[in-house]
Amino acid sequence: MPRRRELRWLLATAGALALLDGCARLTYTGRQFVGRAPLAWFDATDEWTVPTLFSVAVAAAVGVVCLRRRDGTRAWQGFGALFVWLALDDLLSLHEQIGAWLYPWLRGTPVYSWVVVLGPVFAVVAAWTAYRIQRELPRSHRLRLGAGLALFAAALAFEAGESAAARSALRLRGIPWIDYSQWLEESCELLAPVLVLAAVRRPATAPPRSAVLPAAAPTTAAPR
Repeated sequence: MPRRRELRWLLATAGALALLDGCARLTYTGRQFVGRAPLAWFDATDEWTVPTLFSVAVAAAVGVVCLRRRDGTRAWQGFGALFVWLALDDLLSLHEQIGAWLYPWLRGTPVYSWVVVLGPVFAVVAAWTAYRIQRELPRSHRLRLGAGLALFAAALAFEAGESAAARSALRLRGIPWIDYSQWLEESCELLAPVLVLAAVRRPATAPPRSAVLPAAAPTTAAPR
Protein backbone atom coordinates (compact mmCIF):
# COMPACT_ATOMS: atom_id res chain seq x y z
CA MET A 1 0.00 0.00 0.00
CA PRO A 2 2.11 2.92 -1.24
CA ARG A 3 -0.09 5.60 0.35
CA ARG A 4 0.01 3.94 3.75
CA ARG A 5 3.78 3.83 3.41
CA GLU A 6 3.82 7.54 2.53
CA LEU A 7 1.68 8.30 5.59
CA ARG A 8 4.07 6.38 7.83
CA TRP A 9 7.05 8.26 6.41
CA LEU A 10 5.36 11.63 6.82
CA LEU A 11 4.30 10.84 10.39
CA ALA A 12 7.81 9.57 11.17
CA THR A 13 9.31 12.78 9.74
CA ALA A 14 6.91 14.96 11.73
CA GLY A 15 7.65 12.98 14.89
CA ALA A 16 11.41 13.21 14.33
CA LEU A 17 11.21 16.98 13.80
CA ALA A 18 9.12 17.37 16.97
CA LEU A 19 11.69 15.28 18.86
CA LEU A 20 14.58 17.38 17.55
CA ASP A 21 12.72 20.55 18.49
CA GLY A 22 12.19 19.15 21.98
CA CYS A 23 15.86 18.20 22.28
CA ALA A 24 16.82 21.74 21.25
CA ARG A 25 14.55 23.53 23.72
CA LEU A 26 13.77 21.11 26.54
CA THR A 27 17.18 19.62 27.33
CA TYR A 28 19.97 21.36 29.22
CA THR A 29 22.51 20.66 26.48
CA GLY A 30 20.17 21.74 23.72
CA ARG A 31 19.28 25.01 25.45
CA GLN A 32 22.96 25.98 25.45
CA PHE A 33 23.19 25.66 21.68
CA VAL A 34 19.61 26.26 20.45
CA GLY A 35 20.52 29.66 19.00
CA ARG A 36 23.34 28.24 16.88
CA ALA A 37 23.43 25.93 13.89
CA PRO A 38 22.63 23.12 13.44
CA LEU A 39 20.14 23.05 16.35
CA ALA A 40 18.78 26.45 15.33
CA TRP A 41 17.59 24.86 12.07
CA PHE A 42 15.13 22.72 14.06
CA ASP A 43 13.58 25.39 16.30
CA ALA A 44 9.90 25.14 15.35
CA THR A 45 9.07 28.53 16.86
CA ASP A 46 11.12 30.35 14.21
CA GLU A 47 10.21 30.95 10.58
CA TRP A 48 12.20 29.36 7.75
CA THR A 49 13.42 26.45 9.84
CA VAL A 50 13.05 22.79 8.86
CA PRO A 51 9.94 22.09 11.00
CA THR A 52 8.21 25.25 9.80
CA LEU A 53 8.93 24.55 6.14
CA PHE A 54 7.75 20.94 6.57
CA SER A 55 4.40 21.97 8.06
CA VAL A 56 4.02 24.69 5.40
CA ALA A 57 4.65 22.18 2.61
CA VAL A 58 2.17 19.63 3.99
CA ALA A 59 -0.53 22.26 4.62
CA ALA A 60 -0.06 23.57 1.08
CA ALA A 61 -0.36 20.01 -0.24
CA VAL A 62 -3.68 19.64 1.59
CA GLY A 63 -4.92 22.84 -0.04
CA VAL A 64 -3.81 21.82 -3.52
CA VAL A 65 -5.34 18.33 -3.24
CA CYS A 66 -8.70 19.79 -2.19
CA LEU A 67 -8.73 22.58 -4.77
CA ARG A 68 -7.81 20.24 -7.63
CA ARG A 69 -10.64 17.79 -7.07
CA ARG A 70 -12.65 17.73 -10.27
CA ASP A 71 -15.79 16.77 -8.37
CA GLY A 72 -15.04 19.24 -5.59
CA THR A 73 -17.98 21.02 -4.01
CA ARG A 74 -17.86 24.43 -2.35
CA ALA A 75 -16.96 22.67 0.88
CA TRP A 76 -13.88 21.10 -0.74
CA GLN A 77 -12.93 24.45 -2.24
CA GLY A 78 -13.37 26.21 1.09
CA PHE A 79 -11.36 23.57 2.95
CA GLY A 80 -8.58 23.81 0.37
CA ALA A 81 -8.54 27.60 0.49
CA LEU A 82 -8.30 27.48 4.29
CA PHE A 83 -5.19 25.30 4.14
CA VAL A 84 -3.56 27.41 1.45
CA TRP A 85 -4.09 30.40 3.77
CA LEU A 86 -2.67 28.44 6.74
CA ALA A 87 0.43 27.56 4.71
CA LEU A 88 1.01 31.19 3.67
CA ASP A 89 0.22 32.37 7.19
CA ASP A 90 2.77 30.00 8.73
CA LEU A 91 5.40 30.97 6.18
CA LEU A 92 4.91 34.74 6.34
CA SER A 93 3.58 35.13 9.92
CA LEU A 94 0.47 36.89 8.64
CA HIS A 95 -1.48 36.27 11.85
CA GLU A 96 1.21 38.05 13.87
CA GLN A 97 1.04 41.07 11.56
CA ILE A 98 -2.75 41.12 11.86
CA GLY A 99 -2.42 40.79 15.64
CA ALA A 100 -0.07 43.77 15.78
CA TRP A 101 -2.58 45.83 13.79
CA LEU A 102 -5.44 44.79 16.10
CA TYR A 103 -3.53 45.22 19.35
CA PRO A 104 -4.49 48.90 20.02
CA TRP A 105 -8.18 47.86 20.06
CA LEU A 106 -7.75 44.56 21.93
CA ARG A 107 -4.85 45.24 24.26
CA GLY A 108 -6.93 44.35 27.32
CA THR A 109 -7.67 40.78 26.24
CA PRO A 110 -5.85 37.97 28.10
CA VAL A 111 -4.93 36.20 24.81
CA TYR A 112 -3.29 37.32 21.59
CA SER A 113 -5.35 39.73 19.52
CA TRP A 114 -5.29 37.55 16.42
CA VAL A 115 -6.65 34.58 18.40
CA VAL A 116 -9.66 36.64 19.46
CA VAL A 117 -10.49 37.72 15.89
CA LEU A 118 -9.16 34.99 13.58
CA GLY A 119 -9.49 31.97 15.88
CA PRO A 120 -13.31 31.79 15.71
CA VAL A 121 -13.24 32.38 11.94
CA PHE A 122 -10.78 29.52 11.39
CA ALA A 123 -12.78 27.26 13.71
CA VAL A 124 -16.12 27.93 12.00
CA VAL A 125 -14.75 27.52 8.46
CA ALA A 126 -12.85 24.35 9.37
CA ALA A 127 -15.82 22.82 11.21
CA TRP A 128 -18.38 23.58 8.47
CA THR A 129 -16.24 22.47 5.53
CA ALA A 130 -14.92 19.39 7.36
CA TYR A 131 -18.47 18.33 8.27
CA ARG A 132 -19.50 18.60 4.63
CA ILE A 133 -16.54 16.76 3.13
CA GLN A 134 -16.33 13.98 5.71
CA ARG A 135 -19.60 12.57 4.38
CA GLU A 136 -17.76 11.71 1.15
CA LEU A 137 -14.85 9.98 2.87
CA PRO A 138 -14.41 6.34 3.90
CA ARG A 139 -14.39 5.63 7.63
CA SER A 140 -10.60 5.41 7.99
CA HIS A 141 -10.21 8.78 6.28
CA ARG A 142 -12.87 10.33 8.51
CA LEU A 143 -10.92 9.18 11.56
CA ARG A 144 -7.74 10.75 10.21
CA LEU A 145 -9.56 13.98 9.47
CA GLY A 146 -11.02 14.10 12.97
CA ALA A 147 -7.64 13.39 14.58
CA GLY A 148 -5.91 16.04 12.47
CA LEU A 149 -8.48 18.71 13.26
CA ALA A 150 -8.36 17.78 16.96
CA LEU A 151 -4.60 18.40 16.92
CA PHE A 152 -5.15 21.76 15.21
CA ALA A 153 -7.67 22.65 17.92
CA ALA A 154 -5.16 21.66 20.60
CA ALA A 155 -2.50 23.85 18.95
CA LEU A 156 -4.92 26.79 18.90
CA ALA A 157 -5.70 26.21 22.58
CA PHE A 158 -1.99 26.24 23.46
CA GLU A 159 -1.60 29.43 21.42
CA ALA A 160 -4.52 31.02 23.26
CA GLY A 161 -2.93 30.14 26.59
CA GLU A 162 0.56 31.27 25.65
CA SER A 163 0.30 34.63 27.42
CA ALA A 164 -0.73 32.91 30.65
CA ALA A 165 2.03 30.33 30.19
CA ALA A 166 4.60 33.09 29.75
CA ARG A 167 3.49 34.67 33.06
CA SER A 168 3.39 31.35 34.89
CA ALA A 169 6.02 30.67 37.55
CA LEU A 170 5.71 26.91 36.93
CA ARG A 171 8.99 25.24 36.03
CA LEU A 172 9.58 21.59 35.17
CA ARG A 173 13.14 20.35 35.62
CA GLY A 174 14.10 24.01 35.97
CA ILE A 175 12.69 24.86 32.52
CA PRO A 176 9.82 27.40 32.28
CA TRP A 177 6.37 26.04 31.44
CA ILE A 178 6.17 28.35 28.40
CA ASP A 179 8.84 26.26 26.65
CA TYR A 180 6.85 23.07 27.19
CA SER A 181 3.64 24.77 26.04
CA GLN A 182 5.28 26.02 22.85
CA TRP A 183 6.78 22.61 22.16
CA LEU A 184 3.39 20.90 22.54
CA GLU A 185 1.79 23.50 20.26
CA GLU A 186 4.41 23.13 17.55
CA SER A 187 4.31 19.32 17.77
CA CYS A 188 0.54 19.42 17.19
CA GLU A 189 1.07 21.70 14.20
CA LEU A 190 3.61 19.27 12.73
CA LEU A 191 1.44 16.17 13.06
CA ALA A 192 -1.99 17.68 12.28
CA PRO A 193 -1.53 18.52 8.57
CA VAL A 194 -0.06 15.08 7.89
CA LEU A 195 -3.22 13.41 9.18
CA VAL A 196 -5.45 15.80 7.26
CA LEU A 197 -3.48 15.17 4.06
CA ALA A 198 -3.91 11.43 4.55
CA ALA A 199 -7.64 12.04 5.00
CA VAL A 200 -8.31 14.15 1.91
CA ARG A 201 -6.25 12.14 -0.55
CA ARG A 202 -8.32 9.73 -2.59
CA PRO A 203 -8.09 6.11 -1.43
CA ALA A 204 -5.74 4.05 -3.53
CA THR A 205 -7.72 1.84 -5.89
CA ALA A 206 -6.73 -1.70 -6.69
CA PRO A 207 -5.59 -2.29 -10.27
CA PRO A 208 -8.10 -3.99 -12.55
CA ARG A 209 -8.07 -7.75 -12.52
CA SER A 210 -6.90 -7.86 -16.11
CA ALA A 211 -3.79 -5.91 -15.11
CA VAL A 212 -2.95 -8.36 -12.32
CA LEU A 213 -3.63 -11.73 -13.93
CA PRO A 214 -1.28 -12.86 -16.70
CA ALA A 215 -2.84 -13.04 -20.11
CA ALA A 216 -3.90 -16.50 -21.17
CA ALA A 217 -1.66 -18.11 -23.74
CA PRO A 218 -3.24 -18.34 -27.19
CA THR A 219 -4.48 -21.80 -28.09
CA THR A 220 -4.05 -23.41 -31.45
CA ALA A 221 -6.24 -26.10 -32.93
CA ALA A 222 -4.64 -29.57 -32.85
CA PRO A 223 -3.88 -30.98 -36.33
CA ARG A 224 -6.23 -33.73 -37.50
